[in-house]
Amino acid sequence: SRAGFSYRGMTQRTRTILAYLYDNFLDDFDFFHIGGDDIYVIVENLKEFLASDAIKEYEKVPNQYLFAGFVLNHRFSKRDYLGGGSGYTMSRKMLKAYVEGPLETCNVYTEGSAEDLIVSTCAEELNKKY
Repeated sequence: SRAGFSYRGMTQRTRTILAYLYDNFLDDFDFFHIGGDDIYVIVENLKEFLASDAIKEYEKVPNQYLFAGFVLNHRFSKRDYLGGGSGYTMSRKMLKAYVEGPLETCNVYTEGSAEDLIVSTCAEELNKKY
């Protein structure tokens, strides 16, 4: 990223992280949680949620991808997106589809700190709702 490791480089860093997860860990895990170093996750609750029958059924539907997190509404565009502050979770199926699709074509050169809005906007190419 031209912005380096500053806050303005978050979008490109997140894109790089997603590609790295895809290249190195895709087959090792069922789910991936993306978040900063200042979040607190109750792992037991997240594991229980991801192991639920509802999630298993959701994942079975073709062309439907698990992208979960805390939904925010952008004050200017009035669009919903998953807030990066609390992090967001992608299934293996979602990560694979995202990296092979929107990551290659959506907002490829965008710089800035609104990585959560950018990732969510690009994810809409796969899912129209979260």
